[in-house]
Amino acid sequence: MQKINFYEAMQQQQLHPYFQPIVTLETGTVSGLEVRVRWRSDSGKSLTASHVLKAAVHAEESWTVDREMIKEAGDTPRILKTQFLPPLSVTVNLSAHTATNEDSLVNLNELLQAGSIPSEYVKFELPYEAYCQAPDIVSDLIKDLTARGYGVILDHVNGTEFNLSNCN
Repeated sequence: MQKINFYEAMQQQQLHPYFQPIVTLETGTVSGLEVRVRWRSDSGKSLTASHVLKAAVHAEESWTVDREMIKEAGDTPRILKTQFLPPLSVTVNLSAHTATNEDSLVNLNELLQAGSIPSEYVKFELPYEAYCQAPDIVSDLIKDLTARGYGVILDHVNGTEFNLSNCN
């Protein structure tokens, strides 16, 4: 596994956001964007989002990566607003670590309270793995995000044990 010094990567602007289009199959139109992250070193070495996120978990830096992608998602609708009518929404994938870690959730709350992440354009995608690890914490997070007006997607809901009533 590639090790990344995330402090250095932030200082040297080696983490780069990408925007993966979300296409409505019925119409073939782009209905939104999903922000992803890649790492590119000064020597030209590059890692895809899944590798960056694994390295972040290993280095206990999930919140660092999630925070930067949330900020990027907050800035993007302002840029796209002038180019797309209606403006496209941006989805941010929160890591299971951020979604279940009390310190990271405090940091997320502070970031959202600052008001720079527009709820009308930003959605959060939470991994089902996080719900399995800490259903009460993730249910509270879903309630908090939706109360603030953010869209929430629970990804990879394949298990029959999932009960949506836990999220009400």
